[in-house]
Amino acid sequence: MSCNPSFGGIGKGVLVREVDAMDGLCGRMADLGGVQFRILNRSKGPAVHGPRAQVDRVIYKRNMLQTLQTYAGLDIKAGSVADILLDRSTELDEQALKRLASQDSTLATSSATVVGVRLESGEIIRARKVVITTGTFLGGEIHIGLKAFPSGRKGEAASIGLSKSLKDAGFRLGRMKTGTPPRLDGLTIDYSRMPKQLGDMPVSSFSFIHDSVPHANDQVVCYQTHTTPAVHDMIRANFDQSIHIRETIRGPRYCPSLESKVKRFSEKESHLIWLEPEGLPEHTSTVYPNGISNTMPEDIQQKFLRMIPGLENVVMTQPGYGVEYDH
Repeated sequence: MSCNPSFGGIGKGVLVREVDAMDGLCGRMADLGGVQFRILNRSKGPAVHGPRAQVDRVIYKRNMLQTLQTYAGLDIKAGSVADILLDRSTELDEQALKRLASQDSTLATSSATVVGVRLESGEIIRARKVVITTGTFLGGEIHIGLKAFPSGRKGEAASIGLSKSLKDAGFRLGRMKTGTPPRLDGLTIDYSRMPKQLGDMPVSSFSFIHDSVPHANDQVVCYQTHTTPAVHDMIRANFDQSIHIRETIRGPRYCPSLESKVKRFSEKESHLIWLEPEGLPEHTSTVYPNGISNTMPEDIQQKFLRMIPGLENVVMTQPGYGVEYDH
C-alpha cells in the first residue's frame, strides 16, 4: 500500500481491476478493507470513470498477510537483499561494464544470468528468476527541511547494497523523487465548517468476484478544506529551508509538493485538501491530508497547518517529508 491508504483513482482504478482479472490480490484486499468507495469522474463517460477506495491499513495488512501465508506454492522469507548474484558465461571487464552503464539501455549484458541473491546476513538464496520491486527504498534518502538521511520510508532503512549491486552489474540507474504529507490527529480537527465527502451507495467493488463489501454500510466520511494566502506566504518565505524543492533531480515526480504548487501556480490563492481517515475509528484516529505533501522543516509545517480552516488546533503526529531514490 502506498503512503496514502487508498487504491485506485483516475487511471489507476482500471489497473487494479486488470490486476484482479489476472487473479492478483490487491483488488480483493481493497474490497475487504475498504472504508469508503467512490467512482471518480462519474459525470463523464464510462471510459474515464475511476474507481477508488479508502482502505483501513489494519484490515488490509491482516487480510493480505493471512492470504499470502496460506497461498499454495508460496514461501515467504523476510530479509534485506544486499547483492544480486550473476553467472557470466563471458566475463566482462570493469571498463566494459562502465560503458554499458553509461548507455541509454538498462540491459547490462545478455551473457549474464541471474542465479540468486545474497542477503545482508550473508545467506544466499538461489533462484532462476529475480523480480525487484523496490518502491522508494533503492538508495532512498529522506528530506525534511535541510535535513537529509538514508531511509526508504520514515523509520525504515534504505536498500543501499542492492543499488550498488545493480550498478556493479552494469545497469544505469537514475534518480526520482516523491513526497508525503504530514499525518494529523483527527480528534484535534474541527470538521464543522468543512464540506463532507460521502462514499457511494451502492458500492462499486474492485474485484469481479465480489458482489458486496464488508463496510458498505459504515463507510467513513472524508472532508474538504483548503490552503490560504497566509499559508502560501509562509511557504514562499521559507523556500530556502527545503533542499527537496531544488531542481537537481530531473526525473518525474509522482506527488507534486505544496512548495512546487505555490511556486508554479503563484496566481492561485488556495489549493484543495482532502482529509482522509486512515481507517475505521476503532483502529486509528490518524488523518491523511491529501494535497499538502511537503518537505518544510517540522516547525514550519506545524505553523502553516494551523493556518488552514478547521486545523487551527490540529496536532501533527508525523511531519511530511520528501524522498529521493534510485530507479
